[in-house]
Amino acid sequence: MNTKLPFATTSLRVGAGFLIWAAHFAAVYVYVALVCARGDPAAQWLGTSTTRLNIGLITLIAVALLGYVSWQSLRGTWHDDMQRAAQPFLAWLGAAIALFGLLAVLWTAMPALWVALCRPV
Repeated sequence: MNTKLPFATTSLRVGAGFLIWAAHFAAVYVYVALVCARGDPAAQWLGTSTTRLNIGLITLIAVALLGYVSWQSLRGTWHDDMQRAAQPFLAWLGAAIALFGLLAVLWTAMPALWVALCRPV
């Protein structure tokens, strides 16, 4: 059976990886900017910078969401919906974009996790 999916639903499913990466990018860099401008970048919890722990938490959430999008695109209901709509390429494309988003999320988090956060001017 060939059922048609709404354009907005299809677009969001295919572009979810980019949207998650963009949200992660904005969250990490806005958070670090706020900490450097107003917070205490030297704050520690369990011997680790709280800023780095929060960035790690934001990154883990993004990675989990990207894993969910990949799974939905390859095996879940999104995949089934695309198969019924005779658009299997879009399911594959959604998974590929989510995996690209995973790479981008890790690339975004690396400097924030390993480089000195706030340098005096």
